[in-house]
Amino acid sequence: MGKAQVVLLHSSNAVRYSGWHKTQLKLVFECKLSLCLCVMSIKKFHTWVAGCMGALGLQLPLAANTQAMPVYQLDPLVVVAPNVWGAESQVYGEAMRSAKPLDLAEILSAQLPSTALTRKGPLAGDLVLRGFTRDNIVITVDGNQTFCACPNRMDPPAFHVSSQQIEGVRVRTGPFSVDQGGSVGGTVAVRTTAPLDAAFARFYGYFGSFDYIAAGATGSYPLTAEMHAVGGLYYQRGGVFKDGDGVRFTELPGTNYQPQYFDSTAFEVFSAEAKAAHSVGTQGLLTVQYAVQEAQDVLYPGLRMDAPSDTMHRVAVNLRTPVDLQMADTLEATLALSHVDHDMRDSLRTSVNAMGGAFAARGYFMRTQATSMFVSGRLEMTKSLLTTAHLRYGADWKRRYWEADNIIGNQSNNMLPDTVQDTFGVWGVYEERTGPWAVEMGGRLDVGRSAAREDLSFLQSVRSGSPDEGYDWLPSAYALASRELLTGLDTYVGLGFASRIPDPQERYMQLDRPMANVDWVGDPQLDPVRNLEMQGGLRWQGGHADAQLTVFHAWVFDYIYLQQLNVGSGATSYTNMDVRLYGVSADVGWQGGDSLRLEAGLAWQEGVKETYSAEATSDVLGEVPPLRGRLAALFEFADFTAKAEGQLQSDFDRIDPAIGEVPIGGWAVLNLAGSYRFNEHFGVSVGVDNVFDRTYAVANSFIRDPFRSGIIVHEPGRFWFVRGGVEF
Repeated sequence: MGKAQVVLLHSSNAVRYSGWHKTQLKLVFECKLSLCLCVMSIKKFHTWVAGCMGALGLQLPLAANTQAMPVYQLDPLVVVAPNVWGAESQVYGEAMRSAKPLDLAEILSAQLPSTALTRKGPLAGDLVLRGFTRDNIVITVDGNQTFCACPNRMDPPAFHVSSQQIEGVRVRTGPFSVDQGGSVGGTVAVRTTAPLDAAFARFYGYFGSFDYIAAGATGSYPLTAEMHAVGGLYYQRGGVFKDGDGVRFTELPGTNYQPQYFDSTAFEVFSAEAKAAHSVGTQGLLTVQYAVQEAQDVLYPGLRMDAPSDTMHRVAVNLRTPVDLQMADTLEATLALSHVDHDMRDSLRTSVNAMGGAFAARGYFMRTQATSMFVSGRLEMTKSLLTTAHLRYGADWKRRYWEADNIIGNQSNNMLPDTVQDTFGVWGVYEERTGPWAVEMGGRLDVGRSAAREDLSFLQSVRSGSPDEGYDWLPSAYALASRELLTGLDTYVGLGFASRIPDPQERYMQLDRPMANVDWVGDPQLDPVRNLEMQGGLRWQGGHADAQLTVFHAWVFDYIYLQQLNVGSGATSYTNMDVRLYGVSADVGWQGGDSLRLEAGLAWQEGVKETYSAEATSDVLGEVPPLRGRLAALFEFADFTAKAEGQLQSDFDRIDPAIGEVPIGGWAVLNLAGSYRFNEHFGVSVGVDNVFDRTYAVANSFIRDPFRSGIIVHEPGRFWFVRGGVEF
């Protein structure tokens, strides 16, 4: 879908948003209570910050004094450069908070047809952008990355931020971003609540079907004239949901849950975040932030194990200051760290009683304990050139650490043997607007090192001669241009190229399964993935209607794909192959006065193999979603708002059986919701998703997971919800 479309049900004026029709969106489910997390510790920190900032003489203004929340961009998903278009799409954070408070992947896949969701359980979905998945998508939170720890991606990066923390999202598809590096398929940049210089707080409560409850509170408080803090607490819990046929996902054949867990808690997640910003004068800003997420007892029917615990910590320190240099007006430095501990077991499955119950006493037959850590240092400078051009450039260093230990019965596996990846990169972006033309050009060069620092003997027994260390050069570059053709009609075209390093699992994984079970190993000699992509489109607005069309064609060299090796009892591994991905998206909107907005959008993409592995049975590239669409009618009258939204997907029958995909039938569902604003402080909304209680699935959910169950996890059946909140 070209233009990002966001539906808000809690607005004092309008209940709609489009890329060009903007109306004032106001919080209803928020409460300006005086919530302030960690106030005492932050005040103690203030003295130290003030001394450091004073010594450095740094100055940068804080956010403007306003009662409104900060505004960030939700860029159209396929329109790759908002600055190329001129008027940027904007949306308040309620677009995220008004959705079912699960995870980012589910919210974006529901709102934008060009995104899709890979589901393994009731939450922690994995995001797909136009057929690109996993590490081909760069996901950041406040400019910093977090990686999963689970080799089965029970905890994908999009899972590690609560939707209730999000103030906005920027999405760019394709290789048209060099700030972070590795953006082969696109970037998703999440921005959480920032400290403001005015006190506010909000609270919400959410209740739904299948024992679903959620609650959260966020508040900001000015500790001093120069120091401001914001914090939030968020909680959600849910039970086992039923599909449209009334079948619990724990009862699906092949999931092998023990009967006493058929109707247990399906997940429980607690999240907290605190930030402090300190200014000196009007020109310097130092921001310190910390976030923690604790997920417990999360069930994953698409896998053979569940996650009794998953803990994430994220810390960042950011400094911005103006500088008086010939090549820079401002300087920004960031030091960030994220850490994830993950535990997965089969304690709830019948497999725990395997081999006559010999392992029941220890509580599991299979278990994987994994840890990931990501550390980065980043320096960025900006420079205004004349009055029409802007230059951003910088350098960064990143280290990704990943280790996983596995046990199956009595057999232990050094599954990810103390792997580490280091990359160092330099980059630059030039932007200029002259008359009807706008251009953007970017370039980046990284050098990367990958290494396994523990024993690789099993991997080397399958792939003889495999090295335990390697280096990669990773170039990226792009150019974009747009032009206003006529009043209300714009066009753009872009050409981009990006590289990404194979992740530690693709290179160094080693899983020796007992008996005749298929092993799983990496390939240390994999080449980096490289994408050369063309993208272009048209955008039109006239009167009460608007429309947008976007097309793309990507030539992906050395795409990393699954491969079956004929060694021993067989092994699953990875290989490089050349593929193509191409597609088109279109959407239209019609504004019927002040009360009615109609929207429609479709997105289609397809993938083909240009080269083949030995076991390939067709040229179909797997894991690429079929045609997806959205229809919506948005209505507002006085303090009442309503939405009717239909979502659809065609048959998922273009599959690759060689990697285990099976056909999935097409579907269409209807969602209804309405809200009422009692006053400027309090509102309530109700709704129902999947009104006709359909049984359907969105994707094969187990393709690249070593402990896949082979089960396609259905979407929830009819889901009722009530949400309320206050603000002052």
